[in-house]
Amino acid sequence: ALGRLPPGPADEAQVRAAQAWLGWALPLCLVRDCPFASPAMGRLASLAGSMLKGSEAAFAALAAGDRARADLLERRSDEVWSEPWAPFLTYKAKLQTARKEIPAARATLLTVHRAFRVRLAWRSLAERVAAAGVSPGPPLARDRWEASDWWFEHGASRLDLLPSRPAAAIWLELPEAARSEVLLAPMWDGRTLPPLPVPAGATAIRVPIELTSEPHLLEIRVLAGDLRPAVRVRLE
Repeated sequence: ALGRLPPGPADEAQVRAAQAWLGWALPLCLVRDCPFASPAMGRLASLAGSMLKGSEAAFAALAAGDRARADLLERRSDEVWSEPWAPFLTYKAKLQTARKEIPAARATLLTVHRAFRVRLAWRSLAERVAAAGVSPGPPLARDRWEASDWWFEHGASRLDLLPSRPAAAIWLELPEAARSEVLLAPMWDGRTLPPLPVPAGATAIRVPIELTSEPHLLEIRVLAGDLRPAVRVRLE
């Protein structure tokens, strides 16, 4: 579909669609692999254009294979030290590691904002390249995650997780019983799952998902009702 779009300026609907697709794709590039090939990532970035923040544009350029543009955007910014640039720098280190540029990857990881260093993507890379300053915390592979492990982005609660064992489902454990019925929209590794109803009075919800012992990305949006979806998660 992207290949069939004519060159040149896009209308507002296409620009916003491209921005939304990048918001969906970039976290997957970081936690797993990019869901689109480089040319498609480049086309999305060009369509979104000025709608992207500097850090997002640099990340998209890297995912599109345009290292020169990514480097230019990085050099022009005076906020690379800040938290919004942390995903870009972590992804940059991921690509440097893949190219066997280990000293460069270590140096890049140590420029990432400290608030981001608790995330699975950063910690797994830091351990892989033996970077200094790895945040102390639970093991990377786990069977339980706390509400504090989630982050909120693009209108959704997101959690990156590395299961310690295969499982057929996860349980979302609410801090208190749901006061009214809620409808959740879960996504797993970028794939939309069926809407998840949470009945009033529920304290835990089972989500049937095939979990393997590799990094995954869970995303939850609230379609109806009042519930903060950043809850405890455990393997079945």
